[in-house]
Amino acid sequence: MEKEGKAGSYIVEFKHGIKNWFNFNDIIAGKCESLTLTNERLPCKDELFIILGKVCQRQVSISIMAFFTIHT
Repeated sequence: MEKEGKAGSYIVEFKHGIKNWFNFNDIIAGKCESLTLTNERLPCKDELFIILGKVCQRQVSISIMAFFTIHT
């Protein structure tokens, strides 16, 4: 849709409409199941290095700015 020149807000609303349609028609399996964080953990230093090595510098910068915006 971006290639077609659609605005970001249009794309978001389009996705929202599709999601609502799926929910209304009970097409999404497990939609009522709650997520669990039982086995979740923070990545260790080496894992974080690998993760950040797979993204571009802009994405790393955005992540760092978002972290400091939330935690300051």
